[in-house]
Amino acid sequence: MSWRILYVDDEPDLREVAQISLELDPGLDVKCCASGAEAIEALPEWRPHLVLLDVMMPEMDGPATLERIRQ
Repeated sequence: MSWRILYVDDEPDLREVAQISLELDPGLDVKCCASGAEAIEALPEWRPHLVLLDVMMPEMDGPATLERIRQ
């Protein structure tokens, strides 16, 4: 079984490094999003086991994104 991880960060370089690093483990499938809104949109289809959020993002930061996910 593969674990689905949703990684959310507004910095393209950090998303790339995180995705490369996480995908070193063959048991992990990683999807990256550039914003909280993009992550909320991806949730129903991707259905991640784990969401990793950047705390400081423009418009919808990590805590606000987490609150929307919980709703």
